[in-house]
Amino acid sequence: MEEFDYRIRWRSAEVLPGAHRGLRDGPGSEFHGHVGLLGAPDPRRLDLRASLAMPGGGWLFRRTRQTSGIGVVLLADVSASMGAGAAGAVKGAAGGGHGISPDAGAGRMALLARLARLTGHSARHAGDSFGLVAADTAIRDDLWLAPSRAPGAIAEIADRLDGFVPTGHGHAGLIDAADTLAGRRRLVFVASDFCWPIDDVERLLTALAPHQVQPIVLGDAAAEAVPDWRGLVEIDDAEGGAARAAWLRPSQRARWQAALADWRVGLAASFAAHGLTPLHADASLAAEDITQWLAEGG
Repeated sequence: MEEFDYRIRWRSAEVLPGAHRGLRDGPGSEFHGHVGLLGAPDPRRLDLRASLAMPGGGWLFRRTRQTSGIGVVLLADVSASMGAGAAGAVKGAAGGGHGISPDAGAGRMALLARLARLTGHSARHAGDSFGLVAADTAIRDDLWLAPSRAPGAIAEIADRLDGFVPTGHGHAGLIDAADTLAGRRRLVFVASDFCWPIDDVERLLTALAPHQVQPIVLGDAAAEAVPDWRGLVEIDDAEGGAARAAWLRPSQRARWQAALADWRVGLAASFAAHGLTPLHADASLAAEDITQWLAEGG
Protein backbone atom coordinates (compact mmCIF):
# COMPACT_ATOMS: atom_id res chain seq x y z
CA MET A 1 0.00 0.00 0.00
CA GLU A 2 1.26 3.48 -0.87
CA GLU A 3 1.97 5.96 1.89
CA PHE A 4 2.96 9.60 2.14
CA ASP A 5 5.23 11.49 4.55
CA TYR A 6 4.04 14.33 6.73
CA ARG A 7 5.43 16.59 9.44
CA ILE A 8 3.70 18.67 12.08
CA ARG A 9 4.32 22.32 12.99
CA TRP A 10 3.91 21.93 16.73
CA ARG A 11 5.20 19.79 19.56
CA SER A 12 2.99 16.88 20.49
CA ALA A 13 1.81 16.52 24.08
CA GLU A 14 0.78 12.88 23.57
CA VAL A 15 2.02 10.30 26.06
CA LEU A 16 2.50 7.50 23.54
CA PRO A 17 5.82 7.56 21.68
CA GLY A 18 5.89 8.23 17.98
CA ALA A 19 7.83 9.99 15.25
CA HIS A 20 7.16 13.66 16.03
CA ARG A 21 8.79 16.28 18.23
CA GLY A 22 7.25 16.10 21.69
CA LEU A 23 6.87 18.18 24.82
CA ARG A 24 7.40 15.38 27.32
CA ASP A 25 10.66 14.32 28.89
CA GLY A 26 11.64 10.81 27.99
CA PRO A 27 13.96 8.67 25.93
CA GLY A 28 15.06 10.52 22.84
CA SER A 29 17.93 12.39 21.24
CA GLU A 30 16.70 16.00 21.62
CA PHE A 31 18.61 17.73 24.43
CA HIS A 32 16.36 19.64 26.84
CA GLY A 33 18.69 20.97 29.53
CA HIS A 34 20.07 19.45 32.71
CA VAL A 35 18.59 18.11 35.91
CA GLY A 36 20.30 17.71 39.29
CA LEU A 37 20.79 14.64 41.39
CA LEU A 38 17.43 15.09 43.12
CA GLY A 39 15.51 15.53 39.88
CA ALA A 40 14.91 11.81 39.26
CA PRO A 41 17.91 11.58 36.91
CA ASP A 42 18.69 8.81 34.48
CA PRO A 43 22.18 7.65 35.49
CA ARG A 44 22.87 6.70 31.89
CA ARG A 45 22.70 10.39 30.99
CA LEU A 46 25.29 11.74 33.39
CA ASP A 47 26.98 14.78 31.79
CA LEU A 48 30.45 14.62 33.30
CA ARG A 49 31.81 17.72 31.55
CA ALA A 50 28.88 19.89 32.65
CA SER A 51 29.10 18.50 36.18
CA LEU A 52 32.81 19.35 36.50
CA ALA A 53 32.19 22.85 35.19
CA MET A 54 29.35 23.51 37.64
CA PRO A 55 30.31 26.03 40.35
CA GLY A 56 30.03 24.45 43.78
CA GLY A 57 30.05 20.92 42.41
CA GLY A 58 27.17 18.53 41.98
CA TRP A 59 26.10 16.06 39.37
CA LEU A 60 24.20 17.11 36.24
CA PHE A 61 22.23 14.75 34.07
CA ARG A 62 21.05 15.42 30.53
CA ARG A 63 17.30 15.79 29.98
CA THR A 64 15.89 14.73 26.64
CA ARG A 65 12.49 14.93 25.04
CA GLN A 66 10.78 11.87 23.66
CA THR A 67 9.34 11.73 20.18
CA SER A 68 5.57 11.39 20.43
CA GLY A 69 2.62 10.28 18.38
CA ILE A 70 -0.30 12.44 17.23
CA GLY A 71 -3.86 12.00 16.11
CA VAL A 72 -4.50 12.20 12.37
CA VAL A 73 -8.08 12.86 11.28
CA LEU A 74 -9.76 12.86 7.88
CA LEU A 75 -12.79 15.16 7.88
CA ALA A 76 -14.82 13.99 4.89
CA ASP A 77 -17.61 15.78 3.05
CA VAL A 78 -20.21 13.24 1.91
CA SER A 79 -22.96 15.69 0.92
CA ALA A 80 -24.90 15.20 -2.30
CA SER A 81 -22.60 17.34 -4.43
CA MET A 82 -19.83 14.81 -3.81
CA GLY A 83 -21.79 12.28 -5.85
CA ALA A 84 -23.29 14.66 -8.39
CA GLY A 85 -22.02 14.90 -11.92
CA ALA A 86 -23.23 16.83 -14.87
CA ALA A 87 -25.96 14.25 -15.24
CA GLY A 88 -27.30 15.02 -11.80
CA ALA A 89 -26.96 18.73 -12.36
CA VAL A 90 -28.47 19.24 -15.80
CA LYS A 91 -30.96 16.90 -17.45
CA GLY A 92 -32.90 17.21 -20.67
CA ALA A 93 -36.46 18.31 -20.00
CA ALA A 94 -39.04 16.61 -22.22
CA GLY A 95 -37.69 13.30 -23.41
CA GLY A 96 -34.83 12.98 -25.80
CA GLY A 97 -33.04 15.85 -24.07
CA HIS A 98 -29.48 16.08 -23.05
CA GLY A 99 -27.97 13.70 -20.51
CA ILE A 100 -24.75 12.23 -19.21
CA SER A 101 -24.16 8.94 -17.45
CA PRO A 102 -25.35 9.05 -13.83
CA ASP A 103 -21.88 7.88 -12.81
CA ALA A 104 -20.28 11.12 -14.00
CA GLY A 105 -19.83 12.39 -10.46
CA ALA A 106 -18.96 9.07 -8.84
CA GLY A 107 -15.26 9.87 -9.12
CA ARG A 108 -15.21 12.06 -6.03
CA MET A 109 -16.41 9.32 -3.67
CA ALA A 110 -13.91 6.82 -5.11
CA LEU A 111 -11.21 9.45 -4.66
CA LEU A 112 -12.35 10.07 -1.07
CA ALA A 113 -12.16 6.35 -0.30
CA ARG A 114 -8.66 6.18 -1.79
CA LEU A 115 -7.62 9.17 0.30
CA ALA A 116 -8.92 7.44 3.45
CA ARG A 117 -6.80 4.37 2.68
CA LEU A 118 -3.71 6.45 1.94
CA THR A 119 -4.06 8.64 5.03
CA GLY A 120 -4.90 5.78 7.36
CA HIS A 121 -2.00 3.64 6.17
CA SER A 122 0.43 6.57 6.32
CA ALA A 123 -0.63 7.47 9.87
CA ARG A 124 -0.34 3.88 11.04
CA HIS A 125 3.13 3.53 9.51
CA ALA A 126 4.22 6.68 11.38
CA GLY A 127 2.92 5.28 14.66
CA ASP A 128 -0.03 7.69 14.80
CA SER A 129 -3.73 7.03 15.27
CA PHE A 130 -6.17 7.61 12.42
CA GLY A 131 -9.77 8.70 12.76
CA LEU A 132 -12.42 9.62 10.22
CA VAL A 133 -15.47 11.85 10.61
CA ALA A 134 -17.86 12.14 7.65
CA ALA A 135 -20.79 14.51 7.44
CA ASP A 136 -23.44 16.01 5.20
CA THR A 137 -26.35 17.80 6.91
CA ALA A 138 -25.22 16.03 10.08
CA ILE A 139 -22.40 13.81 11.26
CA ARG A 140 -22.77 10.35 9.74
CA ASP A 141 -22.56 7.72 12.47
CA ASP A 142 -22.30 5.01 9.81
CA LEU A 143 -19.15 6.63 8.41
CA TRP A 144 -17.31 7.34 11.64
CA LEU A 145 -14.05 5.82 12.79
CA ALA A 146 -12.71 6.44 16.29
CA PRO A 147 -8.93 6.95 16.47
CA SER A 148 -7.39 3.60 15.57
CA ARG A 149 -4.18 1.95 14.49
CA ALA A 150 -5.90 -1.25 13.35
CA PRO A 151 -5.43 -1.89 9.61
CA GLY A 152 -8.73 -3.77 9.44
CA ALA A 153 -10.68 -0.82 10.81
CA ILE A 154 -9.05 1.55 8.32
CA ALA A 155 -9.81 -0.78 5.41
CA GLU A 156 -13.42 -1.19 6.52
CA ILE A 157 -14.18 2.54 6.74
CA ALA A 158 -12.58 3.10 3.32
CA ASP A 159 -14.74 0.35 1.84
CA ARG A 160 -17.84 1.97 3.35
CA LEU A 161 -16.94 5.26 1.71
CA ASP A 162 -16.39 3.49 -1.60
CA GLY A 163 -19.91 2.07 -1.53
CA PHE A 164 -21.65 5.14 -0.11
CA VAL A 165 -24.12 7.09 -2.27
CA PRO A 166 -24.34 10.73 -1.08
CA THR A 167 -27.89 12.07 -0.73
CA GLY A 168 -27.67 14.66 2.05
CA HIS A 169 -28.54 18.13 0.77
CA GLY A 170 -26.22 20.29 2.83
CA HIS A 171 -22.93 20.37 4.67
CA ALA A 172 -23.79 21.82 8.09
CA GLY A 173 -22.64 18.61 9.75
CA LEU A 174 -19.04 19.42 8.87
CA ILE A 175 -19.11 22.40 11.24
CA ASP A 176 -20.48 20.12 13.97
CA ALA A 177 -17.78 17.60 13.12
CA ALA A 178 -15.11 20.25 13.67
CA ASP A 179 -16.49 20.80 17.18
CA THR A 180 -16.00 17.11 18.01
CA LEU A 181 -12.26 17.57 17.54
CA ALA A 182 -11.89 19.83 20.58
CA GLY A 183 -9.01 18.93 22.86
CA ARG A 184 -5.48 18.13 21.88
CA ARG A 185 -4.17 19.47 18.64
CA ARG A 186 -4.46 17.18 15.64
CA LEU A 187 -3.41 16.96 12.02
CA VAL A 188 -6.71 17.34 10.16
CA PHE A 189 -7.10 16.63 6.45
CA VAL A 190 -10.33 18.16 5.13
CA ALA A 191 -11.52 16.50 1.93
CA SER A 192 -14.38 18.08 -0.01
CA ASP A 193 -15.35 19.63 -3.31
CA PHE A 194 -15.97 22.82 -1.27
CA CYS A 195 -18.94 23.63 -3.49
CA TRP A 196 -20.45 25.78 -0.77
CA PRO A 197 -20.91 29.48 -0.08
CA ILE A 198 -17.53 30.96 0.82
CA ASP A 199 -18.92 32.15 4.18
CA ASP A 200 -19.49 28.50 5.13
CA VAL A 201 -15.93 27.62 4.15
CA GLU A 202 -14.79 30.44 6.45
CA ARG A 203 -16.86 29.06 9.32
CA LEU A 204 -15.33 25.62 8.93
CA LEU A 205 -11.75 26.88 8.75
CA THR A 206 -12.31 29.08 11.80
CA ALA A 207 -13.72 26.13 13.75
CA LEU A 208 -10.64 24.08 12.84
CA ALA A 209 -8.14 26.84 13.70
CA PRO A 210 -6.74 25.05 16.80
CA HIS A 211 -5.48 22.22 14.58
CA GLN A 212 -3.04 21.87 11.70
CA VAL A 213 -5.42 21.87 8.76
CA GLN A 214 -4.60 20.45 5.33
CA PRO A 215 -7.43 21.07 2.83
CA ILE A 216 -7.81 18.79 -0.17
CA VAL A 217 -10.15 19.95 -2.94
CA LEU A 218 -11.58 16.89 -4.67
CA GLY A 219 -12.18 17.54 -8.34
CA ASP A 220 -14.22 15.81 -11.03
CA ALA A 221 -13.93 17.20 -14.54
CA ALA A 222 -17.30 15.76 -15.60
CA ALA A 223 -19.08 17.29 -12.63
CA GLU A 224 -17.45 20.70 -12.94
CA ALA A 225 -17.84 21.23 -16.69
CA VAL A 226 -20.43 23.76 -17.82
CA PRO A 227 -22.30 21.93 -20.62
CA ASP A 228 -22.39 23.58 -24.04
CA TRP A 229 -26.09 22.86 -24.59
CA ARG A 230 -29.04 24.92 -25.76
CA GLY A 231 -32.71 24.54 -25.06
CA LEU A 232 -34.94 23.70 -22.13
CA VAL A 233 -33.21 21.77 -19.35
CA GLU A 234 -33.94 20.73 -15.78
CA ILE A 235 -31.32 21.80 -13.26
CA ASP A 236 -30.81 19.97 -9.95
CA ASP A 237 -29.09 21.70 -7.03
CA ALA A 238 -27.27 18.80 -5.39
CA GLU A 239 -26.58 20.74 -2.17
CA GLY A 240 -29.92 22.49 -1.84
CA GLY A 241 -32.05 19.67 -3.22
CA ALA A 242 -34.13 21.95 -5.44
CA ALA A 243 -34.84 21.42 -9.14
CA ARG A 244 -35.99 23.94 -11.71
CA ALA A 245 -36.39 24.30 -15.43
CA ALA A 246 -34.28 26.78 -17.36
CA TRP A 247 -33.71 27.78 -20.94
CA LEU A 248 -30.02 27.21 -21.56
CA ARG A 249 -28.49 29.67 -23.97
CA PRO A 250 -24.98 31.08 -24.53
CA SER A 251 -25.52 34.07 -22.24
CA GLN A 252 -26.67 31.80 -19.39
CA ARG A 253 -23.67 29.54 -19.90
CA ALA A 254 -21.38 32.57 -19.77
CA ARG A 255 -22.94 33.64 -16.45
CA TRP A 256 -22.41 30.16 -15.01
CA GLN A 257 -18.79 30.17 -16.13
CA ALA A 258 -18.27 33.58 -14.53
CA ALA A 259 -19.91 32.42 -11.29
CA LEU A 260 -17.68 29.33 -11.24
CA ALA A 261 -14.59 31.49 -11.77
CA ASP A 262 -15.67 33.85 -8.96
CA TRP A 263 -16.20 30.91 -6.61
CA ARG A 264 -12.72 29.58 -7.36
CA VAL A 265 -11.18 32.99 -6.65
CA GLY A 266 -13.15 33.29 -3.42
CA LEU A 267 -12.16 29.80 -2.30
CA ALA A 268 -8.48 30.48 -2.94
CA ALA A 269 -8.73 33.77 -1.04
CA SER A 270 -10.40 32.05 1.92
CA PHE A 271 -7.65 29.45 2.16
CA ALA A 272 -4.95 32.10 1.80
CA ALA A 273 -6.49 34.18 4.60
CA HIS A 274 -5.96 31.21 6.92
CA GLY A 275 -2.43 30.57 5.66
CA LEU A 276 -3.46 27.40 3.83
CA THR A 277 -2.42 26.06 0.43
CA PRO A 278 -4.90 23.39 -0.71
CA LEU A 279 -4.11 20.31 -2.73
CA HIS A 280 -6.32 20.01 -5.82
CA ALA A 281 -6.78 16.28 -6.33
CA ASP A 282 -8.36 14.21 -9.05
CA ALA A 283 -8.48 10.54 -10.01
CA SER A 284 -4.73 10.52 -10.70
CA LEU A 285 -3.89 11.30 -7.05
CA ALA A 286 -0.82 9.40 -5.82
CA ALA A 287 0.91 9.26 -2.45
CA GLU A 288 3.95 11.11 -3.79
CA ASP A 289 1.68 14.02 -4.80
CA ILE A 290 0.63 14.42 -1.17
CA THR A 291 4.21 14.09 0.08
CA GLN A 292 5.39 16.80 -2.31
CA TRP A 293 2.48 19.10 -1.43
CA LEU A 294 3.16 18.82 2.30
CA ALA A 295 6.93 19.18 1.84
CA GLU A 296 6.37 22.42 -0.08
CA GLY A 297 4.36 23.87 2.79
CA GLY A 298 0.85 22.78 1.80
